[in-house]
Amino acid sequence: MKKNKVLQNISLDESDEVKKLYVVFRIRGDDLNTQKVTSDLNIQPTVAYQEGEKFVGKKYDPIARKVVEEIHTRYISVWDIDSESQQSLKRVKEHIEYVLNILEPHAQAIAQYLEQKEKYLLSFYIRWEPNGEHGSYQIPGDLLDRMAKLCHFVEYSFIATTDND
Repeated sequence: MKKNKVLQNISLDESDEVKKLYVVFRIRGDDLNTQKVTSDLNIQPTVAYQEGEKFVGKKYDPIARKVVEEIHTRYISVWDIDSESQQSLKRVKEHIEYVLNILEPHAQAIAQYLEQKEKYLLSFYIRWEPNGEHGSYQIPGDLLDRMAKLCHFVEYSFIATTDND
């Protein structure tokens, strides 16, 4: 009796396809005071830094042929919260809802920053990495509407890798 060979397993379920997923809500600005944002919103950020702060970064030194540490200066102030620690959530929708549930009770305070387009950029960033080279996800319209009320734009990042990477 001949056995059937499986040539390819394809799942159309988003949660089967995702390797890494998180959503970030970000406020950026040249003169953004991240401590004031934290106070105004009454939300502890995941990340917050001020323009001009020094930090240790890395770069590749082609002469030494190795990665070396280097002191950099922050060029913009950033305040953000994200869902990266919520890895039990497997769908984009769930990550968005997680972040929205934190933000929406503070929508009035967020609106003060949202209204100052010339000074601040408010955005959502969706990082989605499939296990293979392709995949897809859906965001219901009602979630997009809720997000739109809190930001100037939504940025989508699709990072695909192959088994050779």
